Amino acid sequence: MAQSEHGYGQYDVGAHAGHDGCAVSDYCAYSHFSAMLDRSQEDWWIAVIDLQPDDFEVYFDDSGTDDDSPVAVAACYIASKKQWDEFTRSWREVAQQDGFGYFHMTDFMLNPVSVDWDRVKPRSPLLWYRDWDSDTRRRVYTHLAGIICARTRHAFGVTISKQDYDELIPHEMRRHMGTDHYAWAIKILIGSIGIWRKKWGGKRPMQYVFSNVPKGKGTKRDILGILESARLDDPDSEEKYGIVQDGFGFQDMKAFPPLQAADILAWNLLDHYNNVVVPDKDDLLYTSRWFRPLRLDRPNSLGFITREQMEEFSGRVEHYKATTGHYPSRQVERLLRKEGRLTTKRTK
Repeated sequence: MAQSEHGYGQYDVGAHAGHDGCAVSDYCAYSHFSAMLDRSQEDWWIAVIDLQPDDFEVYFDDSGTDDDSPVAVAACYIASKKQWDEFTRSWREVAQQDGFGYFHMTDFMLNPVSVDWDRVKPRSPLLWYRDWDSDTRRRVYTHLAGIICARTRHAFGVTISKQDYDELIPHEMRRHMGTDHYAWAIKILIGSIGIWRKKWGGKRPMQYVFSNVPKGKGTKRDILGILESARLDDPDSEEKYGIVQDGFGFQDMKAFPPLQAADILAWNLLDHYNNVVVPDKDDLLYTSRWFRPLRLDRPNSLGFITREQMEEFSGRVEHYKATTGHYPSRQVERLLRKEGRLTTKRTK
């Protein structure tokens, strides 16, 4: 897992209406979020987190969760609030200049030749990219990748084999603290963020912003449970992870440009897993042209959890349980005790 640290870089953001980067006439959830943070008078870090595979309606009316995907991916970018403000301003400028409402990597990468355009809904985002030639695609993507590299401080990402997780993680742990693969991936991300904060991020409080979770891909309850576990299990969680009361929430990616950056990273991690990691190709040599500007010589903590690593973690958990009589999580123990009390009441 590569880790490095660089400066923000330089980027010409130009002039734009609105201090938060959103056009005055457009609804932008980020503008409300930014204004709320301004009123707190805190010096915030903001982490935006997206999950893959996604199940956005691409162009069919009967979209659904990709339950057959063998891997869960979580991706995150961190930047200061000031840098996210500048990011959003620049991002919206590109969107207005090139005629797309929001950027969704799955739609962008879909080959127009493979689309049955008679089945495309009139307001589908696919229509934004339909007539783009290869030069336009490369230019727009390069522009957006440049904004990401200029304005974000650090990238985090993790992929997890669903089969390995189901087979190796203790049942009680999965049942109470991450029955969903994506929630577990987020738990690993938060741990990585803690390591980064200790080295680079100082003690500034953080806002954790997650993309809205579609049906079947983990629930808000699972994700909030992970954050609650981090808070309860570690008395120094605020300092380590920046977790504060009311410091996390969910937003619609379509109206929250920073989450579109996390979506691009998540798509690239999944693509790299499928086309490089699984076939065991050379990791750097076969990094795609889309992934290269976001990964190479960039500050990141990106990793693909192997079965061996999962086995090692499971072994440590089981050893701790056998030695102490309980799991290494206060939240899990609290939920187990609560469940036991409920079961006792039902049997009386």
